[in-house]
Amino acid sequence: MRLNPTVALSCLVAFAGCSQTGGAPSSLPVAATFDEQLRANVSYKIVYGFKGAPDGDTPNGNLIYTAGAFYGTTTTGGGSDLGTLFKLLPSGKETLLFSFAGGPGGNSPTSGVIALGGSFYGTTSDVAFAVTAAGKATTLHAFGSGKDGATPVLAPMHVLGGKLYGATQLGGSKRCNSGCGTIFDLTTGGTENVVYPFQGGHDGFVPLGSAIAVKDMLYGTTSYGGANNGGTVFKMSGSGTKTILYSFKGGSSDGERPSGDLIQFGGVLYGTTGFGGKNDLGTVFALGTSKETVLHAFAGGADGASPNGSLTEVSDVLYGTTSGGGKGYGTIFSVTRSGKEQVLYAFRGGSDGSQPLGGLVNVNGTLYGTTSRGGPANKGTVFSIKP
Repeated sequence: MRLNPTVALSCLVAFAGCSQTGGAPSSLPVAATFDEQLRANVSYKIVYGFKGAPDGDTPNGNLIYTAGAFYGTTTTGGGSDLGTLFKLLPSGKETLLFSFAGGPGGNSPTSGVIALGGSFYGTTSDVAFAVTAAGKATTLHAFGSGKDGATPVLAPMHVLGGKLYGATQLGGSKRCNSGCGTIFDLTTGGTENVVYPFQGGHDGFVPLGSAIAVKDMLYGTTSYGGANNGGTVFKMSGSGTKTILYSFKGGSSDGERPSGDLIQFGGVLYGTTGFGGKNDLGTVFALGTSKETVLHAFAGGADGASPNGSLTEVSDVLYGTTSGGGKGYGTIFSVTRSGKEQVLYAFRGGSDGSQPLGGLVNVNGTLYGTTSRGGPANKGTVFSIKP
């Protein structure tokens, strides 16, 4: 079985059958075509280029924007070269709030963070952490194996009913050799609870995006399993009652292996898959009440390939990134709800950045994101683009 382009896993499955029922929010748009002309009127610039230890190095997760500043993590760099939590002003002034060193907070964060009550919450490969605005870190929960989750996913946690909700790639049910993955909740005081252990097979397994909160329900994806072993979209109550909304088919007509967070607007769920579609290079999809539509199948070459990060909606248009395609170093793209796609920027792989793996954040019509490599020191960047 193929692996998600950003995460290598070894989870061999003893399949378990589960029922597939349910529906999702409202009516769907209609897929259209790819416009391969680059937008000539976009404004792209580097806001900050990471320098490597003792500065940050290799940002992978999503940025957040709060109180006039961006916050995010780097996987390496910092005082111990085990990653950082950074603050960045739109002017380009960067401050390291915390350098991970393997003690409180763990090491090598690969996800973004969320802000809640004056602190920042996130996950490393084995712990959930909190870091105060003053830079003091606390390990909230250390993930293990067995019934507990293991290997939290590459996405920030979400809040529902005063609790943090996230997902782990592994752990939970032993129907998969290393566990099929879990949805967990976590209090800000550090009490963790497995809300749902995935069972493999038709139930789905290996969630690679966090479950987003929409009103009183959680919506998320699994990268494997479902009726066709191409991954699933599910909804779940905060107490763990779960319904599969859609099983991906893969092949030339459908996506396969969803990874980033879903988004919801206009009563429709939107997301990306890393594989599937006409060229098996990933898709942007929409899921309504009773039907899933592939809005765009990436073609490689001048078009993008292998979307990884979550989508962002601005004025009824979806924006995202691919880690490949364009000039070979990834792209920034837009897709309308009717399915018209445009490549807004193709990374050149030098000082402008290379291989974006996170999503985009909208600040007053300007989009900000990260590249994992490239920039002046080839340690990654924070960039802005104004469509």
